[in-house]
Amino acid sequence: GVDGPVAARVKSQALRKLQQRKLVSQEDLPCLESLSVALRDDLRVEVCRPQLRGHPLLGMLPYLDPKALRTLCTKAVDWLYPRIHDELFCIGNTAQSAYLLVSGELWYSQPRDKSGGEITTVVSPGAWLSESAFWSQWKHVGTATAAVDSQVMTVDGEALAEILLKARRGMSSIAASYGSMFHQCIVKAIPPAAAFPNDLEVPFTDFGDIVRTMAPDVRVVVAEATLAMLEAGSGAWRFPGLSRAIDAEMAQALRGEVHAGKSVIVLGRGGGVERVVSLVVLELKDSDDRLLVQVGSVGEDGLKTDCRLPAEKLREGEMGGEAYERLLARKLCLASETVELQHTVERVTQKESDRYGIKTKYLRKVYTARFSGSLNSELVDVCAEVADRTERDPPRVQGDGRHMVVDGNTTRIYTWLEERDFEHLASPAGAADLEALLSNIAPKRRCI
Repeated sequence: GVDGPVAARVKSQALRKLQQRKLVSQEDLPCLESLSVALRDDLRVEVCRPQLRGHPLLGMLPYLDPKALRTLCTKAVDWLYPRIHDELFCIGNTAQSAYLLVSGELWYSQPRDKSGGEITTVVSPGAWLSESAFWSQWKHVGTATAAVDSQVMTVDGEALAEILLKARRGMSSIAASYGSMFHQCIVKAIPPAAAFPNDLEVPFTDFGDIVRTMAPDVRVVVAEATLAMLEAGSGAWRFPGLSRAIDAEMAQALRGEVHAGKSVIVLGRGGGVERVVSLVVLELKDSDDRLLVQVGSVGEDGLKTDCRLPAEKLREGEMGGEAYERLLARKLCLASETVELQHTVERVTQKESDRYGIKTKYLRKVYTARFSGSLNSELVDVCAEVADRTERDPPRVQGDGRHMVVDGNTTRIYTWLEERDFEHLASPAGAADLEALLSNIAPKRRCI
């Protein structure tokens, strides 16, 4: 009595699934039941731990509370093996768990706001879905479907909350702060300030961004846990996200930054170490619409090329305005009345730290301003001869556009550049031109 087209679809899908190879699950291995409970739990921990390491919060459990990790793996974690075209969850259903795609591929579909149709996103292994279920009463706003046979790890939200509440060594404080901030991000994610949250992403919930807003003592616990996990013996540390070993002296410098509130050290998505730095950056233009750019510095080790906008790190408990004023007065030696502030905007960039060799995320509060004065020749006296030894004609340091500021044993070198020249010299392709630009700079007199 089943309608012909429906019957045909049921038959087609059933035959297709019968012909597909099935991933092996724990239920398919009855021999595991013969193992002792303790040994089965050990096995579950070993299977789950590499997957949980990719989540920056849960990845700290092995160091901060191994017992809580064991409870999580045995009480809150389960496994799903959706076949091709199976639905993992549907729009409108209440989410009880978060999902980690371990292998395979998913399609995540969301209805468009007003134009109709759907927006489909391909989800790759390593991605977490519906993490909001950990920190809120979340309803799915899209549908996840298996694009191929896949393996998915689930973590029950209520069970996780109970485990983290009882966790030790600062883990409960970190989780409470993280969960509270994550929930605030869900609530505040409203256009135009931010995109609406969905099952794949909640705006501004990057772990490093959230840790930066935590209380100082909690930030220190996060950093110490991360640094402790990097330890590999013999005073050197290696970890994903590091291009070289970090010795004890470098580690102490990193700790000093964290304690001073200048940066945070966290595990990033995928388990790599990540340094997060909050900066105030100045986009200062002159009457010819040129940017004031630091092109290098001279120190005890000689000349170093470095093409970037003037910047200053935020200190503990400091607002952007204080760092902006310090940047003008201390790093640039410019009178505030010669600089007219126009507007500010926040930007995020990532690059490897030259000093530490760590992937560093720079959260930049960019101050755009106009320079209405002239650089004080009595304060700064510079002689610069630039040899043009490249095929491309590089920008030249000219007239009162030269500016040098001494800070201890380091002299920072600034000049005015057109935006296109700045972009070129700051890129890998412009490295040779930048070196040629600065090759013959020799300051005659330096003043603090």
